[in-house]
Amino acid sequence: MSLKSLTSSRKIIDVIHRYGHCISYPAVEELETEATYTSIQQSSICPEAIVKSPHLCTGDAFDNFDRFVETNSGKDTLHDTVGIIYQNIDLDNPDESQLISLPAVSNETLLNSKTRRRRTFEAVIMDVQEEPVSKRKKIDMNLSAHESEYLLPGNFQLYKMIDTTWMICHALQLPDVPMWVGFNSSLLSDNDNLQQRVSYLTPINESPTNKSVVLETMRQSQKICEEVKQSSIQVTYDLAIAKVALQFQVTNKPSFDNLFIHLGPFHIMMAYFKAVGKVIIDCGLTNIMVQSNLLASGSVSGFLEGKHFNRCKRLHPLMAVGLEILHFNSFLEMNNKVITDDMAEEIARLRTSSLSSFKIQNEELNELMNNYDIYKQVR
Repeated sequence: MSLKSLTSSRKIIDVIHRYGHCISYPAVEELETEATYTSIQQSSICPEAIVKSPHLCTGDAFDNFDRFVETNSGKDTLHDTVGIIYQNIDLDNPDESQLISLPAVSNETLLNSKTRRRRTFEAVIMDVQEEPVSKRKKIDMNLSAHESEYLLPGNFQLYKMIDTTWMICHALQLPDVPMWVGFNSSLLSDNDNLQQRVSYLTPINESPTNKSVVLETMRQSQKICEEVKQSSIQVTYDLAIAKVALQFQVTNKPSFDNLFIHLGPFHIMMAYFKAVGKVIIDCGLTNIMVQSNLLASGSVSGFLEGKHFNRCKRLHPLMAVGLEILHFNSFLEMNNKVITDDMAEEIARLRTSSLSSFKIQNEELNELMNNYDIYKQVR
């Protein structure tokens, strides 16, 4: 079965079978078919790799899967709804497996399997209940900040120090300094990152923006929450699906109150880019970017509107570090400060250190960063 999955070639399997190193191609198809029928008979929604424990953070996400089929009108393309489930890996028991109760096989099934060998799988279509069209209810959500949102995390000063160090590396024009993401990634090791296990859910052969499909994904999320014994679960949608899901959550209160529906990081970053574009639209930064060949004149509108993710992801950090370097230089000029050779050596050392050992040992550099933090609060 592994050879068939890797090569997708019947000739290779036939050749290996003639040498006596594997079973025949029809036998492989029979095994695959029976394994598929066995897997769909499981009553659990969670895949086998998911540990049904409330102590591990579990969530799911749904999005469309485009099969790249075009129609004359652009409608009725083969969009499927594909869901994934993710769960934190238990560091104490990383190889813990979940026992799956397989359905009992009757004698009649065994007799039928002997007389009729199945080599093709008849697709099982998920029964999605049609949702009646109801009058759209206006969503009136009063969002208020929780008191815990005003508390700063314990590692806030550490990461603020890391950001300042990254900026000073660029201000000193040290060679081969990566951008913000690469700089922070170089400080981390594999042990510092929390690993997650990701598995696929059973796909739904309909468009994800269909109201009935959205409701089915919400019900599946509730069943997953019940199976993993959690009080609530987070569900990630894109913008088009999230609007329908939030409408269902409001109109069917309190049926779906245990679902935390939110957008994915991609849409959140796009919204943030657009918000920043509203601030810098008339400040002249785009003119500087065009004159320095960072941005084409015809792409200014898309950059400000946050419509081009890759372009915004590349240019916003460049402009941010450039402005912060100018701000840092003004701080040095106003306070008659200079970066000494000892400070530069300490910055170079911090650049190659790990997150666990990231600590400023030079007192002058530490004092300079503290004074710069005060300067940023005032100006």
